[in-house]
Amino acid sequence: KDERLVALHRFLHRQGELDRALVLLYLDDHSYREIAEILGISETNVGTRLNRCKQKMRQQLTPEGEEIANGAR
Repeated sequence: KDERLVALHRFLHRQGELDRALVLLYLDDHSYREIAEILGISETNVGTRLNRCKQKMRQQLTPEGEEIANGAR
């Protein structure tokens, strides 16, 4: 678990400020509506950006994704 947490921290540090805030608010159990109000963007934008972040995380935090991200393939 520690390894996965470190990987998540690394992922978050590579993201832009808005995406990092979105993910952290989401992990803190805020609703899309609350996140939208806090960040001053639409709920639709929250959903879209979070889905993109989740896809990036899956790609980069899985063993295959790590290999691709590091250029091993």
